[in-house]
Amino acid sequence: MADRYVFERSVTVKPIEGKPNHFTSVYRPWSWPLVQRAAGSVPMTEGTAAAYKTVPPDFELHCAQVQFLKAGKNEALRYKVVELMTTSNFASRNVFVTQDSDSDYKCVLLLSFQKRSVTSRGWPAQYEYTRPPSREAIELAARPVNDHSPDLGLFKLGVAEGTPDPPFICQRIHITQESDPNLKTYRTKYRITSPISGPTGQILAIVFLSDVFTLEVPLIVHSVPFGPPMLGDATLTPAATRLQSFTSLTHTMRFARLEGFDAHQGVLCEMQVRWTKGRRALNTMYMRDCKGELIATVDQEVTLEFVLKCEVDELNFMKQAYFVFKTEEEFERDAKALKSRTAKQIAEAAKRSRL
Repeated sequence: MADRYVFERSVTVKPIEGKPNHFTSVYRPWSWPLVQRAAGSVPMTEGTAAAYKTVPPDFELHCAQVQFLKAGKNEALRYKVVELMTTSNFASRNVFVTQDSDSDYKCVLLLSFQKRSVTSRGWPAQYEYTRPPSREAIELAARPVNDHSPDLGLFKLGVAEGTPDPPFICQRIHITQESDPNLKTYRTKYRITSPISGPTGQILAIVFLSDVFTLEVPLIVHSVPFGPPMLGDATLTPAATRLQSFTSLTHTMRFARLEGFDAHQGVLCEMQVRWTKGRRALNTMYMRDCKGELIATVDQEVTLEFVLKCEVDELNFMKQAYFVFKTEEEFERDAKALKSRTAKQIAEAAKRSRL
């Protein structure tokens, strides 16, 4: 693959010698800032790339279901592809993502593929329907990512040594109140900065972008402080957070079409919170091309845990804001450390007041 196709090169997998249908990462996965955990979009995308190597060449992904089980370290991941079904028009694959051992599962993917010629025949036009874009969505989809947006310096993924830089940029867009008083739409514009070689690369790009910035949506639309700067804040000043942990449970995406879009030109994501209950919330996302036409829909179930509001410095903000990929042991360790720091601060403040 030519070097100019940086995105596809960065999520490449290679066969494991002596193990049929077993693959491993070519590069160490990206991670969120200050967190030595693989970003969740990496195993999703590389697992899909591994499954593509086991299906006929004219097949494309049309549905993906992901169950996140455990955080993966910022080290090479392994992928075991299990063939469930292959017919002349359809194929299904399970992908088990592991790291330290073949039974140490990080996440499990169920992928459904469809022969391209089947989708191109389609239904008669009078039976076709997709959720139409709003006028605002069409306008925002056509607008390029602002090269001067402060968001371009926000949430940069950590890059392991020897790994290509993440070839994408994103820009958060204002929240829109819908006609339903309980429903708000939060939008983000993405662009893969490197060219993409073909239809399969486009599908992988959409899979990757589907899990870049959706986890925080319940917090954003409900105005819950969790660390990141406010929209439009050029100084990128962090906000205090009430959040202890948040993580994905399940992630499902369905493609409305398999061609006719280009993630290199831009992708508009419209995200809404369908419900919140207890510690869980469900996001629904519509991914659109630069004309506003629907590419795919995504449902993501997340779990959140809050702590009593307390004063935190900038370093603590970063640690809290990216608890996403930490283990339970790390949660407990950092919670104890935070409590001890808070107690110390209180004691010092009391001492100063007596003086």
